[in-house]
Amino acid sequence: MVAAAAPTSALALPPEGAQAEARWSCAAAYRPPVQEMRIPDSVLRISRHKGHGIETEHPAVFPIALPEFLIQAYTDEGEAVFEPFAGSGTTILAGQRTGRRVRAIEFAPAYVDLAIARWRLLHPDLPVTLAEDGRDYDAVAAARVEAIADAA
Repeated sequence: MVAAAAPTSALALPPEGAQAEARWSCAAAYRPPVQEMRIPDSVLRISRHKGHGIETEHPAVFPIALPEFLIQAYTDEGEAVFEPFAGSGTTILAGQRTGRRVRAIEFAPAYVDLAIARWRLLHPDLPVTLAEDGRDYDAVAAARVEAIADAA
């Protein structure tokens, strides 16, 4: 019969008879992560958004304050935010307000047009260009109208 070895202890005890305090050997190495800001964990109270026109037909209408709050809570200024369902561009506008770069996708041309119209209304001095080739929005919209007319 083989005797099992005694389990090793994580407790580093002082020498026998010494008056020193016993300390966990891992205590000096372990430091709990420090959270620099409190992550929101309560109910958010934000006024309802009342859309106009196409905005009232969208299934997820919300005020700019909602993505603005969440963007500020979970990202730092200058960071990128991904919006897979851009819709009318609310998260894009919130990103501009909070100093974040928003990368957004929207497949419905009507919502793309609406998002760009909202952007231009609030930021007429900032250009809207296609990242792929640098064309401005008016040229892209004209080409799209032309393509639709040719297809009909």
